[in-house]
Formats: sequence, C-alpha cells, structure tokens
Amino acid sequence: MFTNRRRAALGFATAAAVASMLTLSAPAQSVTVPAWPTGGYVPTGTGCVATNVAPSGDGVVHVSVTDSGQPTVADVWFNNGSTVTIGPAGTTYNVSMKVVERCTGVYFVAAIIVRGGAWWNVYPGPTTGNVFDGIWSTPQTAKPNYAGVYKVVTVNTARRYDSLVLRSNFTMVGTPVAGSASQLLIGPWSIKPLYLLRATTLTSTLSATKVAKGKTVKATAVLRHAVDGGYAADSGGKVIVQTKVGTGKWVTNATLTTNASGLAAYSFVLTATTQVRFVHPRTLSGNFTEAVTSAIKTVTRA
Repeated sequence: MFTNRRRAALGFATAAAVASMLTLSAPAQSVTVPAWPTGGYVPTGTGCVATNVAPSGDGVVHVSVTDSGQPTVADVWFNNGSTVTIGPAGTTYNVSMKVVERCTGVYFVAAIIVRGGAWWNVYPGPTTGNVFDGIWSTPQTAKPNYAGVYKVVTVNTARRYDSLVLRSNFTMVGTPVAGSASQLLIGPWSIKPLYLLRATTLTSTLSATKVAKGKTVKATAVLRHAVDGGYAADSGGKVIVQTKVGTGKWVTNATLTTNASGLAAYSFVLTATTQVRFVHPRTLSGNFTEAVTSAIKTVTRA
C-alpha cells in the first residue's frame, strides 16, 4: 500500500471548481503495488547497477543492485484511443498510460490533467502485476457538459527501490531500501489532445417518397447532441448531405449549417430513384460532438 512518505512531493491541490466537475478516482495511498515477482526478475535499464556479488550463509550467491533511474511515460490515452463519447446518462472511461522503469519498477503515478484553465490530479494504479513496463489506469466519470479537449500535461512518478539484494535466481532476499525521490515528467504525450465528445443523433425526413421525374424533393435533417439526461438541438452544427442515384456512388452535394432548432434542409430535382443521407462529422471544437450518419431515405419516380 502507498504511505504518506511521498505525498508532499506531489505538490498539487484540486481546485474546488474542478472537483465539482469531475469524479476523481481513489487517492494514491489506496493503490497496491505488486510485490517483487516470486519467479524472479532480472533488473535492467538506465541507472540500474549491480554493486556487489557475494555468497551468503545459505550457500546461494547474492547480487546487490542499486537503482538511480526514474520511470518514463511512453504514452497516454483515454479508453483505447484519444476520444470518448458521452451519452445523456454519463459515461465511465479510463485514463491510462504506459509507465516504464525496468530496474526496480514503478512505485506510484500521479497525473495532472488540464482542460482549458482547469486542472486536477488523477491517481492511476497498475492494471496487471507488471510495474516494470506496464499499463497504469484509473476510471473517471464524465457527463455531457464535460465535453472538450484534455491533455495529460505532466506525470509525477517514483521508482520502487533505491537498492535491493537478489538471489542468483533474481528473487528478492531481505528488505529493500525504498525509493527516495519522485520526478515530474513531460514528453511528446504532454501535448497530445484527448477528447470527451457529446453523443449525437441525426434524423431525416423527405417531403415525398414517390414523385414524378423533374419534381423537387426536400430533404430535412435534425441534429441533436447529448446534454445531462437527454438531447438538445445542435445549433450551428455542420451537416453534409449526400445522394446516390440508382446504383451509382454516393455524392456529396452540400455542407449545411443547422439552425437554432438543429434543423438543416436540402432540395433537389428528381431524375431517377435517389437515396439520401445526412452526415455530421466529428467536431473537435465548439460543442465537441461525435460523428453520426442518418438513416438512408429513398425517393422513387412515380
């Protein structure tokens, strides 16, 4: 279990406004770091040094190892990628990162996430027994109004041990010396955008489903995005209208902007049986909405 010996090193406090916005995971002290592998582990990596080899009283060679290295972060992500879609009821997702320290392993991880001018701590824990080159993750809960762009700007980490003694089969003997330092890390992942996006719906209707050749048909779409407990009109959203005549290919005809009611309309002259659909592309600004495609509607010649 984590103790308080490194809590002062974190040096971060969650702002009240941020605390009310996000449900945080449990604090770092509740995360249990797996013990040294019972099958043994050969420590490697920068700062990992064997300082002494000597026989012991039990006739087994012992190797003394010191570790002056620090963990590194290879990447960060939400769930399995860079986006999470939030429905009206809210969504639980994982903030995850790969943390590497191949000598004695990682002791703790505390990540700082930023959204605009707001920031807060999250405390990932190891998802498997691998704290040498493994995934650390923590669940978070989001509502639709949390939609936006996020960045894991820095990660505070520490190695498990400063020194330890291993048998010749690289299982631990005795009591290791706990790591004495933590370090704030930055990297290419510090500017990696991660998104929480509102779920969207896109419905469509036709003014008629059978008309004479040369007559005008009006196709209408309504775009809505998730809000707490339901959906609201997506005003100013972009909607692409596409048609397919007969057995031809889908053709983009126009990009429309929805009105205050989330409505967009497109009229066309019928020449042959035509299928119509609307597409709302993923929007990584503004309302931060997920991509959606309407059901296909068909109008035939009378």
